[in-house]
Amino acid sequence: MKKIFAILSLALLAGCAGQAPAQEAVSTPAASEAPAETAAAETASAETAAPEAEDMTAQFEGTYVEPVAGRGTIAITAVSGDTADVVVDWPNSAADRNHWEMTASYDSETGSLVYSDCTLTNQKFDSDGKETDETVYTDGTGSFKLDGSQLLWYDDQNESVDMNVFVRADAAPEAGIVNPWTYMEDLDEAVSVSGVEFNPPVEPAVPEGLNFWQYAAIPGTIQAMYESVNDEMIIRKSTTAEGSDLSGDYNTYSKTWTVSIKGLEVTCRGDGTLINEATFGYGDSHFSIAYNTGMEGHGFTESQLNSLVNGMQ
Repeated sequence: MKKIFAILSLALLAGCAGQAPAQEAVSTPAASEAPAETAAAETASAETAAPEAEDMTAQFEGTYVEPVAGRGTIAITAVSGDTADVVVDWPNSAADRNHWEMTASYDSETGSLVYSDCTLTNQKFDSDGKETDETVYTDGTGSFKLDGSQLLWYDDQNESVDMNVFVRADAAPEAGIVNPWTYMEDLDEAVSVSGVEFNPPVEPAVPEGLNFWQYAAIPGTIQAMYESVNDEMIIRKSTTAEGSDLSGDYNTYSKTWTVSIKGLEVTCRGDGTLINEATFGYGDSHFSIAYNTGMEGHGFTESQLNSLVNGMQ
């Protein structure tokens, strides 16, 4: 990790050695003024460089939201020109949350915030709201990089994910998916908020082990969220976004292929067998099914996809 400093180099001219005639003593005031001029120049340079240095971490400062489920958040607070405090929270359920804390430094070579002191804590809450913490590790490494309004999180401890994509909480991606989502358990309320009619898959069509958790909605988009201890599935229907802009899954997968289900062409991404993202549409409506996003090899099968698509008819 490298720090950025403003350095000012000044050349001072020395007077000639030996006895100088009195009338040539005019060089003496110039020499005596040099320290003042130098100080003024250093002050001016520092004032010019300071905002630039502050911008290095200030440009990262803010709150970011994970766009797939809208649950994970990253809060970055600039501490100085080249360091920032970072806090990441990711609820796995209402009673289970992962919490990361780290201090990141700006790397001028990569334009990233890098860290090597991350502490991951798993926080559990009982029915009375009592919190129990378990420290998972204290030496996590990784980095954050800005890409427009997106924040890319490269987490070295998670080998299944090349990067996690977050968006500024106050930004509206071009796809039209705006944060924050409104969460609810009532389907009619979700339809009212989104303005999108939605038929969730019937229970037998949902992959075994997954249970319905909650709905979420923004104008133009509705989603249903399912989870188990190890897996998560999010189904979205939208009239304003499609493809990966709808699913929010910007991970890179080994394979992209299409399957035909009831005359619909469904685009799949994953390892070529198991599906992490499926997108399709008909009429003015677009759908996405995201399953364990970024975790290639931990998706669902084409048979399960067929059941899900038919189960929403």
